[in-house]
Amino acid sequence: MTSFLSQISLVAAMAAINNMIRKYGALDAVFGQEQYAQIPMAVVGIVMKFFQIVISIVVGMAAGCIPVVGFNMGAKSPPV
Repeated sequence: MTSFLSQISLVAAMAAINNMIRKYGALDAVFGQEQYAQIPMAVVGIVMKFFQIVISIVVGMAAGCIPVVGFNMGAKSPPV
């Protein structure tokens, strides 16, 4: 149930972000034009992909540190 609520909240947040991009991106003089209307959505997509890569690296490093920290805590020695 927790995963379901997490996924639903993520979908709702992305829908809200997309609606705000369409609404407020169209207020700009340049992006309000028909041929440039998709640029704000593309920029958000690029930023989200970059953020996903950064988060994946950080989570991987954190998961990799768990055995090292656990071994050193079990040996009662300071982390290396």
